[in-house]
Amino acid sequence: MTANRPIHDAEAARLELLRFLAGEARERPIYKNSFLRGATSAFWEIPKLELERQGEAAPALDEANIRATLDWMRRRLDCGDFGQTALMRMLYRYTKSRLLSPALRAEIEQTAVDNIYWFDEPGEEHMCFCTENHQIIHHSNELLTAQLFPDRIFGNDGRGGRWHYEHAHAKIALWLEWRFRLGFSEWNSNCYYDEDLIALVNLSEYAEDADLRRRARLVIDLVLLHVALNSFRGTFGSTHGRTYTRFLLNPRREPTSVSSWVFWGQGSREDAMSIGATLLAASDYRIPPTIQAIALDQPAALENRERHSLNVEDALEHGIDPANPEHLGFFWGAQVWGHYLQNEVSYQLCPPKHNLYPRIKAAHDYYAECACTGAPFDPDTDYTAMTQVDLYTYRTPDYMLSCAQDYRKGKWGFQQHIWQATLAGQAVVFTSQPGAPDVGKSRPDYWHGNGYMPRAAAYRNVLLCLHRFDADQSALPYSHAYFPRWAMDEWMERGGWAFGRKGEGYVALRCLSGARWAEPRAEDLEQMRPVDAPVDWQPGPYELVAEGGEAAWICELGNAAAWGSFAAFVEAVSSAAASGDTSGLTYESPSVGRVSFGWDEPLMVGGRAVALRDYPRMENAYGRVQFDARRYELAIGEERLVLEWDSGQAS
Repeated sequence: MTANRPIHDAEAARLELLRFLAGEARERPIYKNSFLRGATSAFWEIPKLELERQGEAAPALDEANIRATLDWMRRRLDCGDFGQTALMRMLYRYTKSRLLSPALRAEIEQTAVDNIYWFDEPGEEHMCFCTENHQIIHHSNELLTAQLFPDRIFGNDGRGGRWHYEHAHAKIALWLEWRFRLGFSEWNSNCYYDEDLIALVNLSEYAEDADLRRRARLVIDLVLLHVALNSFRGTFGSTHGRTYTRFLLNPRREPTSVSSWVFWGQGSREDAMSIGATLLAASDYRIPPTIQAIALDQPAALENRERHSLNVEDALEHGIDPANPEHLGFFWGAQVWGHYLQNEVSYQLCPPKHNLYPRIKAAHDYYAECACTGAPFDPDTDYTAMTQVDLYTYRTPDYMLSCAQDYRKGKWGFQQHIWQATLAGQAVVFTSQPGAPDVGKSRPDYWHGNGYMPRAAAYRNVLLCLHRFDADQSALPYSHAYFPRWAMDEWMERGGWAFGRKGEGYVALRCLSGARWAEPRAEDLEQMRPVDAPVDWQPGPYELVAEGGEAAWICELGNAAAWGSFAAFVEAVSSAAASGDTSGLTYESPSVGRVSFGWDEPLMVGGRAVALRDYPRMENAYGRVQFDARRYELAIGEERLVLEWDSGQAS
C-alpha cells in the first residue's frame, strides 16, 4: 500500500448514496433514464425504506414504482427477475416499515408466489433464464419466496414451497461453487456483475442455510476484488465478457462505477443507477479492508493475470459434465448450447416454447445432417459463447491496459469486449469490428462486441490487435478504433500514429495499413455525451476506420514518469520501426523492445515467447491463486484476505 494513503470511509459513502437516491437523484437524468425503467423501478424505493430503518426521516414511497415492477413480473417480461430482488428485500428487511402498506406487502407476496422461476415451468413468458446473471437472480428469488411460504402452493406450476426451496437451493449451491472455483463466464462485466450482486446480497443476509449465506458473501468479495484489480480511477476498464456501448463510450455510466465510489471513493454516484450498489448500501455487507486497500494502491506498475470459465472440451477435468442435465446451468451460463458435446442435453431439456429452442434445434439438426453425410462440422457454433478466457491487465498511476489474450480469434462475436486502454475520465481507446450499424439495439452493435473476433495480446504497456475476416461476408467490412480526441487534454498525429494525453497518461494508436478519421455519427453522441455537456455539444471526430478485412493495430501507453514530456513520448513512438500485417508484424517498441505477433504466430517480446493461455485463477503482486482453487489468499502491507470455500470465514 502506498505510504500514508488514507482508507476511504465507505460507511459515510453508503449513507450519502442512500440520501442521494432518496432525494436529489429524483431531479437528475438518471431517474428518468435509469436502465430498464419498469423492471427495476422498485429499486428506487429501497433507499427510503433503509433510511427509515436507520431512524432518519424518509420521503413517502412512490408506490407507482413498486407497482411498475409488479406489473412487469405479472406480464413475464425479461428482467422482471431483477426487480423482484428489490421486492424480496422489502419483504425480508423492512417488516416493521410504516412506509410499506400491508395491502402493498400482500400484493408483493402474492405476485412472488404466482411467479415463474425456471424455463421448464408451464406458461408463456418473454424472459431470459439461461445467462449467468439471470440464473442466480431467478434462483435467489425462488429460494427466498419458498422460505417465506413453505406450505403455499405456487400458482404457476402447482408445486409446493418446500419443493421450490430444494430446487433453488441445489442450483444456487452449484452456481456459487462454479464462480468461486472457475470464475465468471460473463467475466469482469461492468454491468452484469452489478446484477449478480443483487442476488448475492439477498442470499448473504436472508438464506436460512448458514453455509449458503457465507458462500454468497465470499462471491460478493470476489466480485469486488475483480473490480478493484481491474479498475483505473473508478473506470472498470477491463476486457469484459459482456458489456454495452453506453458503458464503453461513457465509463461514468458503468453501474460498477457506483460501487467503486461507495467502497473506495473512485467512480461516480451521479451518472448511473446501480441496483447492486443500492442493495449493498442498504445491507449489512462490509468490504474487507484488503480489497479496499488493493483498490486504492498505486504502485508504479501492477500486472494482473486472471483466468475465467472453461472450454467445453476441458469441462470434465473440472468435474462438470456436458452430458449431465444437472450441469446444464454451467454451459448455458457461458451461453453455450450449440457445442457438439453439449447440444444433445440442451435439445432434450429445452422446451419448444422457450426462446432458445430454435437455435438449439438448428444446431441439433446441423450435427445430425453432418453425421449422415460424413461432412466436416464446426464443433463450436455459438457466437455468444464465453469459454475460457485468459486476461491481462497492466496498471500504473496514469493509465491501464487490459486484454483478453488470444480469445476465440475469427469466431463470430456477441458482447465480448476484447481490449481497452484507459486514461482518466472518458479518455478510453479500443478497436472492434462492428457487427451492426446501430447503437444499443443489436448484440454486437456498432461499438460493443465484434462481428468477427480479432486476435489480440498485451505485454505490459504494449498491445497488438489483429482483425482478420472475410470482408465480403460482412455488412460493415472494416475494423475501427474509438479514439475520443475531445476527451484528451491534447492530441496529435505523426507518422501514422494518433497520440493522446490525459493528465500525465499518454496513449498512441496506429493501424499498419492506414486508417482515416470518420465523421461523427449522430446516434453515438448521446452515448458518449458528458453529463455537463451543453445541448449543442459536438465532439469532433473520434473514430478511426481501417477499410477491408485485414488490419493490424498497435497501441502503446506511457506516462510522464517514464517519458517526462508528452513530446518525448510522441517522438520516441513515432520514430519506432513497425512493419508487417496480420500474418506477422514486428514493432520496435521504445519501452519494451522488439515485439512480434501474427494470426498464427506467438507473441514475442525481446526474443522470448509470452504465455497467452492457461493463466492462474489470479496472479498479481498481492498473491497467486491456482485455477480451480477452493482457497484464496492475498495480502497488501499488513492487510490479509483469506477466502475459504470449504470451512472457516472470510477475513
